[in-house]
Amino acid sequence: MTFLQIVNKVLIRLREDQVDSSASDEYATLIADLLNETIREVQEAWHWNALRTTIDLPVVADTFRYSLIDTVYNSKILSVIDDTNDIKLRQLSPNAMSEKFLTNDTNYTAQPLYWSLNGIDTNDNMLIDIWPIPDAARTILVDVKIPQGLVTVDSTEIIGSPMMYILGTYAKAIQERGEDMGDNLRYAEQRYQLALSDAIAMDVANSGDNLDWHY
Repeated sequence: MTFLQIVNKVLIRLREDQVDSSASDEYATLIADLLNETIREVQEAWHWNALRTTIDLPVVADTFRYSLIDTVYNSKILSVIDDTNDIKLRQLSPNAMSEKFLTNDTNYTAQPLYWSLNGIDTNDNMLIDIWPIPDAARTILVDVKIPQGLVTVDSTEIIGSPMMYILGTYAKAIQERGEDMGDNLRYAEQRYQLALSDAIAMDVANSGDNLDWHY
């Protein structure tokens, strides 16, 4: 379902007129803003299969820092595997990675065993460091979850079950109105959380992962 279609579904529940653009009036713009908030909330709640992708990272000798193209600031790295040698790299904290470089020869090269995040580049792509510094070319596979980010185009297809986004945005809209607080808000929030938990449970069943999410 597109961003605009979800906005209109929420407007219907609020007994408001549908719109041709999410920026057509002040109230539609507010609902669009609340929808973007819900999208961020939902997509950060779980490692959705639909948001996961594998980045083939060509690693070269003597270079330890790489950009993960097309990632965003709130992407999450799920695993890093040296596909050339069939080894899973272990994650280190930035401080632990710095200690590796400080306590070893700065020119030390070998088969990489560890990885760590190191901020973002000028294009807002995540930066990843690996250690030891690679001694040869190899392919690193980075399994990463990439949320959609701020949606500004009405025709954008929103990934995942539309009902999560509709109910979450509707609950936020009721809260924003103020006069509708009480049972209506509690009921709307309960339906949203139930839709979210049901969708996560389905995604878990399809992926075989352990259930580990937050709301």
